[in-house]
Amino acid sequence: MSAYAGAGDAREVSRLMSSMRIDECKPSAVTLTVGPLGWTMLVRLFEQSPRREAVSWNIIISEYSAEGNVPKVVEMYERMRREEVYPTCETLTAVVAAFTQSRSLQQDVQGIQGKSSCIWSAMIWACFHHGRFLDVINVFGQMMELSLVPTTDVLQGVILSYTELGALRFGKATHGYIIRNSKTAELDSSALETSIVKLYARCGNIHLAERMLEEGVRPNPVTFLSLLSACSHSGLVSEARELFDCMRRKFGISPELGHYTCMVDVLGRSGNLQEAVQVIRDMKVMPDSRIWGALLASCRTHSDSKLADFAAQKLMELEPDNVGYHVVLSNVQAGGGKWGNVEDIRRSMVEAKMLKCPAWSCVPEMGSPLICED
Repeated sequence: MSAYAGAGDAREVSRLMSSMRIDECKPSAVTLTVGPLGWTMLVRLFEQSPRREAVSWNIIISEYSAEGNVPKVVEMYERMRREEVYPTCETLTAVVAAFTQSRSLQQDVQGIQGKSSCIWSAMIWACFHHGRFLDVINVFGQMMELSLVPTTDVLQGVILSYTELGALRFGKATHGYIIRNSKTAELDSSALETSIVKLYARCGNIHLAERMLEEGVRPNPVTFLSLLSACSHSGLVSEARELFDCMRRKFGISPELGHYTCMVDVLGRSGNLQEAVQVIRDMKVMPDSRIWGALLASCRTHSDSKLADFAAQKLMELEPDNVGYHVVLSNVQAGGGKWGNVEDIRRSMVEAKMLKCPAWSCVPEMGSPLICED
């Protein structure tokens, strides 16, 4: 069939398709190579096949996903589940990609009402991974209005979205929902527990996060990353040192790049630049751009242009096209009165056509999110 399709012989392809129907053969990656004859022939072969395996569904769903046809993606996914074909990673990737490309979230939500929890979860994580945290909350609200029971995966996405938005009050309400329904629903998940710890830690409620640890929530690397991040944002230097030491000595957790980044950041912010440099020297892994970026930002805060030049050199080797690092280095040079260097940096940014995207933040105001853009 592949040879006939490549030669554009639609008649022979149709004859072989008829033979497949008679013999009840399953379409596979080989039989679905009728792509050169067009999408219509591909769909025809798929629909006429009495038995369809996962690879066939993946090809069809991926094509609809590439078109951005969300209703068709949802329809085919539901048909796949009804035929008891287990979705693969490729299947779910195509579903998420379709939601990601769509610009009309409200229309997508209306199209999936009454569908399986897996579809809702896919939409929530598609929004989350693209920074559409308010859309995650919107989708979750639609689920609750339809009296659908959210899965652990859905709740984790919601909790993490509230964390990114800094909406502690709404996150606590969701935590309360989890506590009230943990006995009637399968909501026992270490990933979900870690997300809740991260919510309280990132939103400044370190003591509540510590209480969760005391009550038996077993910490993992992500738990400590959340706590160290909170210490960094809150300027809790001694607490960060204790946590960093505790994770290694008490729990035997080896620090990863994220943990080192938080330590460099919290030490640098507090003016302990040489201690931050020592942390980098003692690392068991190679420092990446996050490490040097944290050090560079601290050098700007404390006007250490010499160390800033060193950190900037490392950053330019790792990410020469990162506009943010160029801006920070420019500000450091300006703070030191090195205007010639500032002009050189800005000229190189213009020549490379670098543009800095404006920042934005969101805070709850009278029960509703208020977005502020810079």
